[in-house]
Amino acid sequence: MKALRFIFGGGSVAAAIQTFGARVIILGMNLLTGIVTANLLGPEGRGAQGAMALWPAVLMPILAIGLPMSLTYNWRKSERFGPEFFYAAIAVSVVVGTVGGGAAALLMPWLLEAYDPGVIAGAQGLVLMMPLMLCNTLVYSVYEALGRFRWINIVMMGQTLATLLLLMALGYMGELTAVRSAYCYALPPLVFALVSGLRLLPQMPMRLTRLKATFRRLHGYGWRSYGIEFLGVISAYIDQLLLVGLLAPAELGVYVVAASLAKMLHMISGSAAVVLFPKVAAQPLEDVIAYVSLSSRVATTATGLVALAIAVAAPVMLPFIYGEEFRPAIHIFPILLAEAVLTGSIRIIGQGFMGAGRPGVIAWAQGVGLVCVVPLLWVLVPTYGVLGAAMSMLLATMIRLGFIAASYEYLLRRRMPGLLIRRSDVSFLYRRFVA
Repeated sequence: MKALRFIFGGGSVAAAIQTFGARVIILGMNLLTGIVTANLLGPEGRGAQGAMALWPAVLMPILAIGLPMSLTYNWRKSERFGPEFFYAAIAVSVVVGTVGGGAAALLMPWLLEAYDPGVIAGAQGLVLMMPLMLCNTLVYSVYEALGRFRWINIVMMGQTLATLLLLMALGYMGELTAVRSAYCYALPPLVFALVSGLRLLPQMPMRLTRLKATFRRLHGYGWRSYGIEFLGVISAYIDQLLLVGLLAPAELGVYVVAASLAKMLHMISGSAAVVLFPKVAAQPLEDVIAYVSLSSRVATTATGLVALAIAVAAPVMLPFIYGEEFRPAIHIFPILLAEAVLTGSIRIIGQGFMGAGRPGVIAWAQGVGLVCVVPLLWVLVPTYGVLGAAMSMLLATMIRLGFIAASYEYLLRRRMPGLLIRRSDVSFLYRRFVA
């Protein structure tokens, strides 16, 4: 009973545990959605669905221009002016999202020229929803700044469940197509974000007295952190961006299934990172390092153990769950799991620079990884196919981790946080759990 009161009570550790538990549930539901789409659409249909969903995922962090992070940071630093930061960020996002989404829609026939007209039209519809998607992220940035992680967890589980139910209903009726499956993923988050935003409005009076100063502060931190979002999303999706042109839809479908399943591990490290950033924002360096170090060791160890268990089961699990058509994914899956573990670690360790007010370091790290991965993909993919793509991503991620380690030593005069849990960490968590 005491443990339950701790978990469902307040505090950053409790919030991290709640978020971790919610993301485990989401992980299971995402696994089911992947199984449904892969089995009903096959490799070619899954490849088409992945090609449509790729562009909103790439565009959203690029068009956000660092505003979600900046909103959280500035809200925590000047809470009484929080609503002003929120409305200013919404105004910028609507304009940028409309212009960027419209431009992307015009480019879709060229970017997806190898796909059917229906797939191209579906992709155009998705990118035209960019203003709503950008406002979605800002709503949850407010909840993070306020520390209301319980509601965020409820919403994330709800929208994932809604996607799963929509996919299953369309599959049962025999109406599931690549285009419809893409919209099953895109629409529920918008509905849940609208509900979440309406809950905030009574506490968010609109004031426009400090408009110029508000925009200046938002973009001051936003542009410094923008490089992280821009280069981070390009690094995360560069494999799929290039593989759309280098591989046939069926081969791309095999790679997307393996990559999507491996990236589910990011939810474990993400549960720590999403709680960590508001905690370390604008705090003394020693406190930042202490929080980041503990989070890094615990989350990386947990993610590594889960990845190991999945890798052992993969040779039997993948063909059984997704079908024999996806058997080639067995060979690249362990590599992508290792890459996902390291990427999650980098995300947590990078919060040390975010909390210290030096977001540009993470942008440089992403840039270094991107500079390395592009030539690796161009060299290895034509010869080794999807295996070359997986190896390219892992090598680039290892280089990024090395850059982060060097930056800790040179810029913060600290050793990079470790990746393996210590006995003292277990004791600390146990004491917090039962105290």
